[in-house]
Amino acid sequence: MIEIPRDYEQLNSQQRLEILQFYFETIVSEYTSFNHSQFIYPLYQTFQVQLNQQMRSLSNQDEVYESFKNLQKKATEDSTIQEMLFEYDEFIHPIKIQALPKLIKQKQTKPKSDKKAASCILDEQPIKHEFIMTGSQSMMVNQNRDRVRSISELDDDLKLNVIREFDEKSYISQINFERSPQSDLKSVIEQRMEQSQNHYFNEAQLDDAYYVIQQAKAEIQNNQQLEVWFQEVYGDFIDMIQDKYVTMQHNLNELDSDGWVIEKNTKQLVIKYKIDSKNSTVTLFMDSVFEANITKLMALINEIELYQNYVPFCVRSSMPKRIGKCCKICDIQVYFPLISDRKAVFVGEGIDRLNINGTIVFLCKSVDNNPEFLKLHNVDLSKDKGKFVNLILNYYVFELTPLSDNKCRVRAVTNSDPQCRYVPKALVALVARKMASTLFEKMQKITQNFAKSPWYPKYLENQEFYNWIDNKVTNHFSKQQN
Repeated sequence: MIEIPRDYEQLNSQQRLEILQFYFETIVSEYTSFNHSQFIYPLYQTFQVQLNQQMRSLSNQDEVYESFKNLQKKATEDSTIQEMLFEYDEFIHPIKIQALPKLIKQKQTKPKSDKKAASCILDEQPIKHEFIMTGSQSMMVNQNRDRVRSISELDDDLKLNVIREFDEKSYISQINFERSPQSDLKSVIEQRMEQSQNHYFNEAQLDDAYYVIQQAKAEIQNNQQLEVWFQEVYGDFIDMIQDKYVTMQHNLNELDSDGWVIEKNTKQLVIKYKIDSKNSTVTLFMDSVFEANITKLMALINEIELYQNYVPFCVRSSMPKRIGKCCKICDIQVYFPLISDRKAVFVGEGIDRLNINGTIVFLCKSVDNNPEFLKLHNVDLSKDKGKFVNLILNYYVFELTPLSDNKCRVRAVTNSDPQCRYVPKALVALVARKMASTLFEKMQKITQNFAKSPWYPKYLENQEFYNWIDNKVTNHFSKQQN
């Protein structure tokens, strides 16, 4: 739960209501200026958390309760907010918009209005105004004082502390309000990049790392000196995050793509496939709900060394290299009847998207044809050269959605090339579909009796990691309830 600073606790309910109203008006004003929704959305989330927290602390009999209720309704139904949510959804899902029909209908019928830079453009004589920094933008406090009169009477330090609480607790905009936009901008960018690296390396939050980078880029736009410094210092990290983000979005879009042929469609399992007519690749889609805790289900995917116990045709699996908290290089050998053994060397990475759409994602991609990557991570495959034919995983994606403490939906999509040039495509597709069906059926059986499976000792051995995941999911459910 977000901690409220001591200064904030000293305020009465009416003052807290006025601050929330002030903050909501700021969000609307900033969005209608020139800010993209990706910068404003986190502030809106923080506002909602604070609003809900205040309402839970009040009873229905409190004088200001009804005013809080009205603010909550306004914050949900406001057309500008709905436009922002729709824009954010378009930004997150560029291929298929995952929005409510109500929003789609409103977007289609609402006349397009140009955004006007009203609250964020500095006056020619800014000395006449008092400014508060909100994220990367400036806001003229005196323009709002007539609406929040009692707030303006507060001590300046207290006022700054209170407003800062909302913005700093956003999981993207953690920034000092009193900074000078020019002299301290470099320091702010360094803070942002430290935050971005923390999101990715410590929390496995690729989306958040990507958004902070975009925010940093926007802040130094048209500042050539800082842009050069930014690229020199952070260029490799930026390129890596942007490449991973684009790849993730491209792969996840396949989950909602068209053109599938249904192979199996039951209450327990859906399997679909499509064959690329230009080459020998087969794309498979699987969808099932497991009566299992998501963390234990994740152990099946995460513990590479045990793949041969349930992955069809897999005779050996290992993890040659761990390259991050949630990223590892994997090596599997597959035996197919009548043809040569296949081997796949791929990177597997877990990504926490619970804050984005309530999911945890695993992404896999072959790297045995990427000598620069292998050299960077000191992985030598020369000893196996000529012994195996490469099984190329163009991508293999697992999307896990926790539905409750003991129920989880799993969607998976994979595109692979077994390099069977002289085997009919129809036969390759048939074998792949049967493998997919067997894979999910075995996963269902293992999770039903997890404590007696070979995965349980591994689960206990890596208890700290799985507890970390459990805490993330628990916090996610708590936010949903709030």
